[in-house]
Amino acid sequence: MIESKFMNRRTFIQYSAKSAGALLLPGLLVTACHGNDLCESENWQGKVVVIGAGAAGMYAAQLLYKAGAQVTVLEASGQYGGRIRPLTGFSDFDIELGAEEVHGNKTRWYNMVQDAGLDFTNTETTDLLALDAQLLTEDAAANDPDVTAALQFAENLYNYSGPDISVAQYIANQGIPARVHHLLNAFIGNEYGSDNTRLGAKSTAEADDLWSAGNDNYALKNGTLLSALEYHCPDILDKIVLNQPVQAISYTDNSVTVTTETGNTYLADKAIITIPLAILKTGAVTFTPALPDAKTQAFANIGMDAGMKIILRFTNRFWPEDTGSVYGNGYIPEFWSTGFGRSNQNNVLTAFICGPNAQYLSSPGQNAIQTALAELDALFGQGIASGAFDVGFVMDWFKQPYIGGAYSYPSPNSETHRQQLALPVANTLFFAGEATHTQGHQGTVHGAIETAQRAVNELLCSVKG
Repeated sequence: MIESKFMNRRTFIQYSAKSAGALLLPGLLVTACHGNDLCESENWQGKVVVIGAGAAGMYAAQLLYKAGAQVTVLEASGQYGGRIRPLTGFSDFDIELGAEEVHGNKTRWYNMVQDAGLDFTNTETTDLLALDAQLLTEDAAANDPDVTAALQFAENLYNYSGPDISVAQYIANQGIPARVHHLLNAFIGNEYGSDNTRLGAKSTAEADDLWSAGNDNYALKNGTLLSALEYHCPDILDKIVLNQPVQAISYTDNSVTVTTETGNTYLADKAIITIPLAILKTGAVTFTPALPDAKTQAFANIGMDAGMKIILRFTNRFWPEDTGSVYGNGYIPEFWSTGFGRSNQNNVLTAFICGPNAQYLSSPGQNAIQTALAELDALFGQGIASGAFDVGFVMDWFKQPYIGGAYSYPSPNSETHRQQLALPVANTLFFAGEATHTQGHQGTVHGAIETAQRAVNELLCSVKG
């Protein structure tokens, strides 16, 4: 859930003016329930089990607690936060291993981060692009006609309305020279959590057209995204039960029983399910009665691939001080200068890889750190990176047993399935999490927060009758 600096996945689209209800104050909790009717929260003291303590689960639990509900949050792993996870002590600033930037300033999450007392960096960066055997600044690269063609393709992608072929096939159909395909994969495929061979051109365009969060990305100058989440969810931190992987969910139209792998059973009136899509795909959680076919088809047809960050600390900075991103042409589509504007040393780079390349680097016997150093040496000069290397850290989300990948992406024909993924079942099971966002904000923290609001409102509407 991180965007690049030179061509992030939202800067090349025409922005929608839709507001999507993202700025609702947490005390209002209003949403459309049936047609144009509005459902207002009231003091409902029923029991709710929230499954998953990522951003969506934690925020949903906090909203329910404020509405009067009795809430229990079940988290499969030994820590809360989901794909928000800081790495402390690695450098002179905290490093985000998952979600890193705040995307847009027109969302509830943007306001939440600021309300938590966190500051954003105020820096201008220059990106570097690998082209043939050269590493060029973005200004120099923009003079290359093939780069210009690639940028024009990206800028016009939101206009696509044909069959939902892969983005890679659309690139080939447009005759974009192969020497810049790696840039388009970094700008589009990798940013969306996969690569261009797996993204649907029409689904990507549809998602882009709905984006309403704003144009800019914001990196934290101090603190962590997890601290912002904790700040806004103070009442439910002691209601999170860790190390409780859910094994079975049995439900009727007025009750739910959740059984964990440890043999514990939790009874409630309602459940909000925020289990990551990759885990739902595996069938690790059984539902009784079985979920509707449209729901299980949604699990299967929305993409979620491997994702990895490789954090590299060096004894000295060998890249220009104002570097934002470095777009390579190997297994790693993008590196970025992690400490710029945050670190006194500024000697840390992050490699960001999604899709098949991340799965390859995740496989046994592959040394992801050595691959990253070799690719940096090829970009900056033989021995430059490897000679300055100090220590590294690999965050492989694909190998996280209760997450299983990066984040959902617009696979071919996925947007209709995403609508089904978000629908409640029997007015008892409610679904939240970034993959359930139907207005273009999938793959983001602010999207997860918005789905938590939506699911809570659906739940409250269901008890209001």
